[in-house]
Amino acid sequence: MKKISLLLLFLGFLCVGNAFAQKANVSQKDTLPVIQKPKIMLLARNYGDSVVLRWSPNMPAYWLMGTVRGYIIERTEYTKDNQQGTRQLLTPKPLKPWTFEQMKNRLAEDEKGIGVVGEMLYGYPNDKKFVADFFNIKKVSQEQNIRFTTTLTAAEFSKKAADAAGLRFVDKSIKKKDALYTYKVYLAETNIQAQSKVQVDTAQAVIEAGQSFLTFAPFVEKPENGDRTTTLIWQRLGPEGDFSAFYIEKSEDGKNFKRVNQTPFVMGKPDPKQLEKDTLLKAQFAKWENKAFYVDSLAKNYHKYYYRIRGIDSFGEESKPSESIVAMGKDLTAPKSPDDFRAKNVNNTSIVLTWKKDIKEPDLKGYVIGRGATVNGPFKPITQHIIPPNALTFTDIEPQAYIGDYYIIASVDTAGNLAYTLPIAGGIEDRLPPSFPTDLVGKADSLGRVTLSWKSPNNPDVASFKIYRSYTPANQYYNQITPVGISRTTFTDTLAIKMLNEHVYYRVVAIDLSNNHSAYSEPLNVKLPDRNPPTTPVIKEVLVTDKGVSLLILVSESEDVVSHIIFRKEGNNEWVSIKEITKEQSILSPLMYEDESVASNKAYQYAVVAKDDDGLLSPKSFPIPVKYFRKTDYQGVSKIDAKVDSEKKQITLSWSPIVNQLFSHYLIYRAINGGGLEMVASSRESNYVDKDYKTENNYQYVIKVAYQDGKFSMLSERITVQK
Repeated sequence: MKKISLLLLFLGFLCVGNAFAQKANVSQKDTLPVIQKPKIMLLARNYGDSVVLRWSPNMPAYWLMGTVRGYIIERTEYTKDNQQGTRQLLTPKPLKPWTFEQMKNRLAEDEKGIGVVGEMLYGYPNDKKFVADFFNIKKVSQEQNIRFTTTLTAAEFSKKAADAAGLRFVDKSIKKKDALYTYKVYLAETNIQAQSKVQVDTAQAVIEAGQSFLTFAPFVEKPENGDRTTTLIWQRLGPEGDFSAFYIEKSEDGKNFKRVNQTPFVMGKPDPKQLEKDTLLKAQFAKWENKAFYVDSLAKNYHKYYYRIRGIDSFGEESKPSESIVAMGKDLTAPKSPDDFRAKNVNNTSIVLTWKKDIKEPDLKGYVIGRGATVNGPFKPITQHIIPPNALTFTDIEPQAYIGDYYIIASVDTAGNLAYTLPIAGGIEDRLPPSFPTDLVGKADSLGRVTLSWKSPNNPDVASFKIYRSYTPANQYYNQITPVGISRTTFTDTLAIKMLNEHVYYRVVAIDLSNNHSAYSEPLNVKLPDRNPPTTPVIKEVLVTDKGVSLLILVSESEDVVSHIIFRKEGNNEWVSIKEITKEQSILSPLMYEDESVASNKAYQYAVVAKDDDGLLSPKSFPIPVKYFRKTDYQGVSKIDAKVDSEKKQITLSWSPIVNQLFSHYLIYRAINGGGLEMVASSRESNYVDKDYKTENNYQYVIKVAYQDGKFSMLSERITVQK
C-alpha cells in the first residue's frame, strides 16, 4: 500500500495532496469541489515481534465520529494448513481516544504530542446556544478542520500522540513466521448508524509474518551553494512512500552533528494560486518536483559545512541519517564599479581609456574592458587577461569604428563577480576600405536568369555590396546593375532571352559602414545557355547477327555534343531509350552499337538522338525498321496433358520429351487462381505429379526447357486445370 503521511493530510487542506485524506478533485475551471466519500486509510508495519497499525479518516466529520464510536480491528490468519483463514477480533471493545484523565496521567510520556491531542479533543467548549446560520456553521467547520489536521499532525510525529488519539494499535500476538495476516479497521456500529444512513468504510492491510520492516535513509543530492547560503535537496521518498517530515543535521568537522531544526521540517506544496502569483517559487517547485529542499545560512564563505538528513514517517519512526554531503558558500557580491570612466581619441589611430577606483576591495582582482557596436552591446573583451588592480588606464591600439565604438569597464574580484560602469563612446572614424569579395560563382539558366554568390571579406564592418556587369572582359565596360547596395551575398540577374552573347562577366564590390568601397573582385565569366539543339545523327547501316541487331551510326557534327542516345520501338509501342553513349565512348564515326536484348520473330524500329552540354536534344534520326529472327532458337515443350485424381488429391502432367544432346532438364511453373507463375519443380523426366492439389482452386501450368549451355527455351503455352 502506498504511504502518504498524516502530516501531508494536514497540508492537504492547504491544497497539498495525500493518501490518508484524498484531496478534492477540483480542476482549474471548476468552482465547486467533488464531494469526498468517507474513507479510512490504513498502514501496517511488521517489526518482527509485533505489527503496528496506523490509520486515519479522510474527513473531519468522519474523524469526530470515530472519536465517539471508536474503531474495531479484526485479524485473519492464513497458513498452508489453514487456507480458509482464522478470524480474530483484536478489540473486544471499540478502540477510542484516551479519556481526559488518562491524558493528564500520561502527559509526562510525551508532553507535546499528548498535550496537543488532548487540547484538540477536550479543549474546545460545547456551545449550547449554537444558532444554525451561515456564519456559525462556517466557524464550526473551520474549528473541526483545525482540530482534525492538528491531531493528525501530532500523531504523525509521536507514537504516544497516535495512541492517545485512538489512531494506532500494536498487535503483539504474531506467532507463526510462515503465516499471512490481513487486518481490517472500521468504525464500531451504534443504533444511530442505522438511522443516520452515514456511509462507513473498511480499511484493509496485508502483512507477511516472515518479512520485517527495513528502514533506509533519505537520498541527498548535491547542494546548490550561494553567497553564505546553501540549498539542500533530497528525495521525499521513504520506506512506504513519502517521508512525513525531516530533521536537518549540520557539522563543521563531519563528525559532530547538531540539528538545525528542533521541530520536524515539513516540505509541502503551496496553494496553486500562490504559485501563479510567485513565479520564483513556482520555478523552484517545478525544478525540484517530488523533492524536498531547505535553505540554510552559513557563517562564512569558502568553509566546508557537512549536512545529513533524517526522515520521519507516519509511524513516528526516525530513519537512519543520510550520507553526509559537503556544502560551501561562495562569494557572489561584486566589488564597486570604477568611477569617472573616460575615452580620448588620439589621431584617430588609438583610444586611451582612463578611470578611477578610490576604494579597492581586498579581493579585487582587476578590471575587464569590453567593446561593442552600440550602447546596448553586446560587448566583447578586448584583452585576453584581466587588467591589474593598480592600473587606471588602457590604450586600445586597434579601435574599430561602428562595430566597436563603445566601451565598458568592470571591476572583477577573485570569485569572478563583475560590476560594470555605463558605456561610453570612443569617437573613432573609419577611413580604411574593406577587402574585396572572393569566391564569386554564378550559373545561367535557359530563361536568362544568372544566379550569383560570393564570400564576404573578413572585415566585420562590411554592410553591403554592389554588383557590376559587362559583356566583354575589359574593365571599362562594366556597369553597376544594383542601384543601391545589397546586404546579402547572393544576387539574381535577369538578361534578355534573345541575346546573342555566349558569355557575360560580373564583378562585386564590398562597402563598409563608413561607405568605404573595396576594390573590384576578380571577374567571373558566366557561360550563357545554348538555345540551338545539335544536328541530328544518322543510322548508316543495320546488321542482323546471331547475337542481336548491330547499328552503325554517323554521329552529330555539333561541337558541344556530350552523348548520343539510342531509342528502340517494338511494334506499335512507345519509343524507349535503351543506351546512352558518352562523347568519350563515341570519338570514332561511324559509331557501332549491338543490341542483344531483342527477341526472335519480333519487329523493331531504331532511332538516335544527340544531346549537347546544355541538355538540348536533336531531332530523332530517321527510324530504321528491323524484323529479327534468331537462327539458333532452342526447342520448347509444345503441348502439356493434365489428369486430375480427386481421391489422391493430385494432378499428373505429361508432355512429349525433348530429343537434343544439349538437353538438361525441365522447369515446371504453376499459377493458382489466376495469380503469378512460380516455379514448383524441376525434372529430367517428361512428367510431373503435383500432390499439392486442392479441389477448390484453379491451376495453370507452363514448362521451360533448360539446356546444358546455360540457355533456355521459350515458355510453353499454359494449360488450365479447373476445379
